[in-house]
Amino acid sequence: MEKVRNLSLRKSILLYMAVGILAGFLLGAIAGNEAGRIQEQIWWKYVDQDRYIEEFLKRDEKSFDVVIPRVSNSRMSDWDARFSEWCDFLQTYGILVMCAGGIIVSTMLFYQKKIRKPLGALRMAAEKIAGNDLDFEIGYENRDELGELCLEFDRMKNQLTQNNRKMWRMVEDEQVLRAAIAHDIRTPLNAIMGMTTLAKAHIAEPEKIEGYLKNIEASSSHLLGLINDVLDVSRIESGKTEPQEQEFE
Repeated sequence: MEKVRNLSLRKSILLYMAVGILAGFLLGAIAGNEAGRIQEQIWWKYVDQDRYIEEFLKRDEKSFDVVIPRVSNSRMSDWDARFSEWCDFLQTYGILVMCAGGIIVSTMLFYQKKIRKPLGALRMAAEKIAGNDLDFEIGYENRDELGELCLEFDRMKNQLTQNNRKMWRMVEDEQVLRAAIAHDIRTPLNAIMGMTTLAKAHIAEPEKIEGYLKNIEASSSHLLGLINDVLDVSRIESGKTEPQEQEFE
């Protein structure tokens, strides 16, 4: 059963159709024989029954059974005549009709068993992914072509989940980096603002102002270095870095 369930789609459709045709042939043969028996029962009502009973009793044991001749439709009632025609149709085309029905039924079963379920699972997966919902499982275990497609779809979903986790970790790391940079920038800015306030308060004391200006210059250099570091990180992330010449002693 496991081998049949994991057959390829081409082999599966051939198997379903072969079973459908075989079942249709057997049912058509049974229906044709049954139609012939019912038709003889209808004709039996319109023949000289005593004569045929007498012939049946006199027949040789090795001979065939007595065959009831066909009765004209004009001698039968409308219902019996119509029913006799239906029996003719079943005897003539019963096998063909049943085989065609078997093909139709087998095709429908093939669609239900091998196509509908994986297509539904893939449609559900596509809708989930489109809605950015990756918390799902594709419950199709057959290893035919559609089963392999479902398996690849599941792998893609897992890869997207891992990529999303990496992206969120990068976002969190970037937020931490931004917070650290903001803290580092705030320190020299506060120093510059403080030195500027002190310089204004001691405008008449050149010695002190010179010291304040040196502190402002040092804080400004530190701030410029931080800004350059941030710009370098941005260039690296965007892939826009350019080689620069460096001198080594």
